[in-house]
Amino acid sequence: SSRFLIGLGSIFEYTSWYLPQLFVAGRIQHREKKKFLYVYMAVLRFLSIFTIAWLVFFLGSSYPSLLLFLFLTLFAVYAICGGIAGVAFMDIVAKSIDPDKRTLFWNLRRAIGGTLGAVSGIWVRRIIGNNPFPINYAKIFFIASGIIAAGFTFFSLISEREGKTERKLKTRETIREGIKLWRDMPLLRYLYYSRGLLAIAALSLPFYSIYVKETLSLPEKNVGYFVVLVMSAKFAGLFIWPRLPSSLILFFGSLSFAMPSVLCLSGINLLTGYSVFFFLSLGITGITISYLNLLMEIPPEEKRVMAVGFLNTLIGPLMLFPMVGGIIADFFGYQVLFSISLVLSLSGSFFAWKIFSMKDRTSSRFPENRR
Repeated sequence: SSRFLIGLGSIFEYTSWYLPQLFVAGRIQHREKKKFLYVYMAVLRFLSIFTIAWLVFFLGSSYPSLLLFLFLTLFAVYAICGGIAGVAFMDIVAKSIDPDKRTLFWNLRRAIGGTLGAVSGIWVRRIIGNNPFPINYAKIFFIASGIIAAGFTFFSLISEREGKTERKLKTRETIREGIKLWRDMPLLRYLYYSRGLLAIAALSLPFYSIYVKETLSLPEKNVGYFVVLVMSAKFAGLFIWPRLPSSLILFFGSLSFAMPSVLCLSGINLLTGYSVFFFLSLGITGITISYLNLLMEIPPEEKRVMAVGFLNTLIGPLMLFPMVGGIIADFFGYQVLFSISLVLSLSGSFFAWKIFSMKDRTSSRFPENRR
């Protein structure tokens, strides 16, 4: 049952940011400012992690099963609140950051966040190694709650400008409005096709490191080099992606995401084996930032909240496909798994190119999207 609960936690992590957003969008799109929702959800998210810290401290030694259940319950609250806040977060970013600066913003966010994450991993290992359970994990969650509170506080200090609005909608009306946007905006459909195919292509994602290690017979300590290459790609993106319009970032990001499959299928050596992780990280960064940018660029401002909520909710279930990768690898082998991922990645790049071909190539903004 513990393994089942841990698997359930993984599902929350993959889907919770995406799935709730449609059901929130219609209820807040009449508000000229959306920061109130972000603040409410931020408080709940902080309290969830802070409560986990206390529960670990008091229940960790005596009631581990109860602790696991309560942890996953609070983690679900933390994750779902993040998804609910995501609609407000996207709208605030769109109103606060100039379109031509958003790519740099997202890139810096990923590069700096990734670096801090890598450094904190060393710190976490020391805390776990130097303290007995449950004190070690309680310390980690107390520190995490403080860092989370600081991050939420800084974002909440943004002076949000008033935006264009639409009327408040109930759930059924929200779904109908989302379907109408789908029909009226072909670029939005192409964005979904591209991002959706790439989400499914990620079914091979957990297996590149295993394949490279096994094929090249690399020792466990060499995994550290993989991390270095992943971080290098994040910083390389700072110099590559801001020079391109969002649709081309999605196109080239898709091709970069396809490269690990190409390298693994063509037979890897030490150089190409390590290159897998550089291309993978560069591609994921490009896909992520271009998708967020295009979600802000394609719809008109008054429709943006609805478009964000609708598309993200449709994308959510597709984030579960990496869980299928293990089944394919076990029954058909890595070559079939990587071949499927390659075809899906190239298909995603095709729709990214269609987005680029339909827009004004001299501008980062889109012309009228309606038929």
